[in-house]
Amino acid sequence: MAEQPKKQILLLDDDEDLRALLPALLGKEYAVTAVGDWTEVNQHIFRSDFDLVLLDVDLPVLSGDKIAEVLSRTARKPVKIVLFSAMDEIELAARARAAGAVGYLRKQLDKESLRRRVRELIDSKP
Repeated sequence: MAEQPKKQILLLDDDEDLRALLPALLGKEYAVTAVGDWTEVNQHIFRSDFDLVLLDVDLPVLSGDKIAEVLSRTARKPVKIVLFSAMDEIELAARARAAGAVGYLRKQLDKESLRRRVRELIDSKP
């Protein structure tokens, strides 16, 4: 029986350490592409069918919630967008709803909780 291809995750975060940590943490289960700015997201989003897009909210040029709004209108196919931030959970949840994201992840989650939450989000219905 052929092995199923890994589901694909696109991560946008300006923190270099997180761009290294998340692929290492999730890479056994998912194919993770980590990028550092909006232009790189734009290059990747139209070339691959990502199953989940994790967007840092606090970015230097364009905030993750604004990028989520753009992606939800321009992606080739519907994509699950999740906001990813250390900000207050109430504000993060409100921004995720307003941007049309399927959810949010707090950066303070322990590794196992992060894996579990990513699995729940990626396997959820759009």
